[in-house]
Amino acid sequence: MNNDHLTSPLQLADAPAFAIDVVKPGYPTAHLGPFAAEEQRSSYLQALRRQMKTTAYPEGVCFEDVPYDSDRTDVDHLPVDLPGTPVELATLLAAEPDATGRAFPDLPTRLRIRFGDDDGERLWRLVLAEVEADQAHADHFAAHVKRCDAATDALKDAMALLRQARRALGDAAEEDWCGDGELDSVDYRDAEAFFDIAERQIRAIQRITQNFRAEAETFRALNATAAETLRRRLQTCDEKAAKAS
Repeated sequence: MNNDHLTSPLQLADAPAFAIDVVKPGYPTAHLGPFAAEEQRSSYLQALRRQMKTTAYPEGVCFEDVPYDSDRTDVDHLPVDLPGTPVELATLLAAEPDATGRAFPDLPTRLRIRFGDDDGERLWRLVLAEVEADQAHADHFAAHVKRCDAATDALKDAMALLRQARRALGDAAEEDWCGDGELDSVDYRDAEAFFDIAERQIRAIQRITQNFRAEAETFRALNATAAETLRRRLQTCDEKAAKAS
């Protein structure tokens, strides 16, 4: 069953907004809202109490009807009008408190209230899949970083060999080389020009590889951080579920 009526957005910007303070001894208060009407707030609180039968919550928790205030700094702000896409929900989850008691009511609980038990659980499973996707992306870019490192090493070896060949050619030529031997002076100048071009090309490829590596490392770090953050939040939810069972 969809519970849009519990969390529909405010119709007027200057309309009074309502909220629920979830007071948890030992943890910051959670500020749930906004609700457009007192009836919505009351219905949401009833749904939250029903969810408490199957989810863990801090001892001594109580609820207070308060005006909604997005500027409060003494509370954890927890939205009730939740998005319906896994990516948006994963972003929201990453910003959630990660202490077991502090997280109440956590995102899966609020999803079940917002979308109903079945759809809420389905969405939660999709959020879990986002963690795996973030880790897969991190692994993908980590492989790019390794390939860039291997290419960098190969380019260093190529540059060393090129310079070694250039020195060997110079050592083979007499100091008064004027093209009197088998090697025509034009060929010798062409050889020197080749070494110049080859060194420039190798340096250019090195710069490109370094840029590729920097970008790959940036994306690897971002996805790895996102995956780790979501894992911590999921661990919090698992701990709550274990306490409830």
